[in-house]
Amino acid sequence: MKKKISWFLIFTIELLFISVFLVCAPTPPTVKPPSVPDREEQRRRAEQSYSLGAEYFKQREYDKALEKFLAAIESDSTFYEAFIAAGNIYKLKRDFGEAEVYFRKALNLDKKKVKGYEALADLYLSGKKYQAAESLYLMGIQLDSTFSELYLGLSQIYTESGDKRKSDSLYKRMLVLFPDDIGIYRAYGDFLLREQRYKEAREMFRPCCQKFPEYVALREKYAEILFNLKEYDSALVQLNFILEKEPDNLSATLRRADVYARKKNFNRAKEDLAKAKRLAPDDARVFVHNADFYQTIGDLSKAEEEVKSALRIEPDLDIALIVYGDILKTRAGNAYKAKRKEDAYYLYKASFAQYEKVPSKSLYYNYALVEMKRCKTFMDKIKEELWFEGKRVE
Repeated sequence: MKKKISWFLIFTIELLFISVFLVCAPTPPTVKPPSVPDREEQRRRAEQSYSLGAEYFKQREYDKALEKFLAAIESDSTFYEAFIAAGNIYKLKRDFGEAEVYFRKALNLDKKKVKGYEALADLYLSGKKYQAAESLYLMGIQLDSTFSELYLGLSQIYTESGDKRKSDSLYKRMLVLFPDDIGIYRAYGDFLLREQRYKEAREMFRPCCQKFPEYVALREKYAEILFNLKEYDSALVQLNFILEKEPDNLSATLRRADVYARKKNFNRAKEDLAKAKRLAPDDARVFVHNADFYQTIGDLSKAEEEVKSALRIEPDLDIALIVYGDILKTRAGNAYKAKRKEDAYYLYKASFAQYEKVPSKSLYYNYALVEMKRCKTFMDKIKEELWFEGKRVE
């Protein structure tokens, strides 16, 4: 009996000790979710950082912009637009892996917003991952069939992958779906220019410019089409209209100089080129148009000097590559006529190399392909003639 009581007492004492310990032990802190005022403050800070980032972005200070966009995300991890903005900066910096991370985070935040689909699809398109990009564009269209940028991305996939008929069909569909979207007219105009379908482009742009008479960018495209059709007087009407509205419009000034040069009004051409030089002394396009002018009047040495200056400023400028290719091709033809066949061969080879650098997205890509084929034909012909003369060229 004594033994049983002692065990009972021990057990009772232990229970009392544990109870006292539990009562006296410090209570762990409770993690509370942010209150409504806290969340509002976080959002306010995030929006402030985002606004600063947007300003830096406009000023092309991309590192500072990225810093602010990331600060916005740190303040509010649900800030969808900040993830998109950060991804766009990484894309500009060519850090495609990090760009994908941020676009995917945006997409996961809200699968019903189409901007994430477009951003990630654009990224895949830039990397020529056409199948993945197409899938995302189509998913975005299913969510919002009024978002025209998704259709434009799809059309670019079809163009780049060689399905031009499908791209053309999609552009025509877009004009029905979005009859007031200027961007689509411009994009389709670029497509038709690239395909050298100038007459079709003219028929589309003539009523378009009547419908949107004050929209300068459309008139610039229309003038470009008329220039390619060699309808110089009509092009001049459009360019004069633009320059009355915007006297310092560089593109229109340069194109008008080209028109005057083709019309052999060289003094007026020189005036516009001098004006362009004053407007933008370090712009590569100014040097390109000067090169084109000197080529038109037959001063190939001066033309080559000008286009080389352009390429020093902007090595990948497609129109500069085209003009340089044209200059070298003309020099090659002159060398061949002068019986300097070896010089002609290597000049054609150099011309081919310039055309070959023109990217597939360029408006001048198809022109470059045609000229490359022409250069190759002349090179083969000259190589065969030299072989019969006992000479070899590589």
